[in-house]
Amino acid sequence: MEESRVKFKAFGKEPDDDSHTITIGGLKKEELEKLKGFIHGQEWVSVKDGRIAFSSTKTPLPSPAEDEAMMPFWRRPNVEEKELLSQKRFDGFAKNWPPFSPSILIQHLCGYNFTPENYMRQSAKLTSYGFVCCRSQRGDDGEYWEVWYLPGLFAANGDLKKALADARIGKVKAEVDAAVSFLCRHSSFGTLDVVAQRAAMVIDD
Repeated sequence: MEESRVKFKAFGKEPDDDSHTITIGGLKKEELEKLKGFIHGQEWVSVKDGRIAFSSTKTPLPSPAEDEAMMPFWRRPNVEEKELLSQKRFDGFAKNWPPFSPSILIQHLCGYNFTPENYMRQSAKLTSYGFVCCRSQRGDDGEYWEVWYLPGLFAANGDLKKALADARIGKVKAEVDAAVSFLCRHSSFGTLDVVAQRAAMVIDD
């Protein structure tokens, strides 16, 4: 069966009118996603054999495995260490929350209060607190995920570090509570997650 064609309709009252509209119909789901990418400057668009054809405007980023400049993440173990390496799982999560090395993830900066100016203020705040902005590669729709990451309370800086100094040192839950309370009062975001370590590579004694 012959594949259907995309359909275009254009509307406008007068040649010099500023309210012209174009409607594109008959799109497949993947074409719709890439058309959103076109709006974000991610795709060139043309028509071939009755279907929309796309060509990326940017060279795709290398995958983490391909980006050799990022390696090595950790130093290589020596012969003795290699023989002792194992994956250790930490138990007692429910009893001693959070048991090990809690980190903090913030998503949807500004939440419902987004403006370019507010985003600049909030991103500057989180940066001053020690957070690092991590972004995914752009999808076909030109959008991406953004996560603000604090690898551990040890990485806190600025006013957040001062707030933690008032908590009981060595009491992890008290420090986490202090950090979350501070961030809720002094920054604007959609979600905040506290992540507790559940497994790690260790060298057995």
